[in-house]
Amino acid sequence: VLAKGVKLEEDPRDPEGIVRFKRPTLTEAELAQDGYSLFALMLSLLGVMLGGRKIFCWTGALLAVASVVNRRAHDADTKQIWTAALFGVGGLFIMILNGKQGEKARAGGFDD
Repeated sequence: VLAKGVKLEEDPRDPEGIVRFKRPTLTEAELAQDGYSLFALMLSLLGVMLGGRKIFCWTGALLAVASVVNRRAHDADTKQIWTAALFGVGGLFIMILNGKQGEKARAGGFDD
């Protein structure tokens, strides 16, 4: 965009100096490995919200273990990985507690 009163011949920009953007190509080692921790977090949270569904809790816990094992030493974002691991363990814990509560309810152990 040219300023008011400036003619095209007076434009100091060089049109031959324009370099088009090229998307950098990354190797597999340079890609972020947040997929395991993201899915572990989502599945564990889904398992907790659905009342301790075993398949979601166990899958989330296994993906959390996979994200911790596949963590690289130079990764600076370890908070997300450990958050996913805590959610995975927490999902299993809630699943166990819901199972115990269900056993008591079926046995008539609750006093209303």
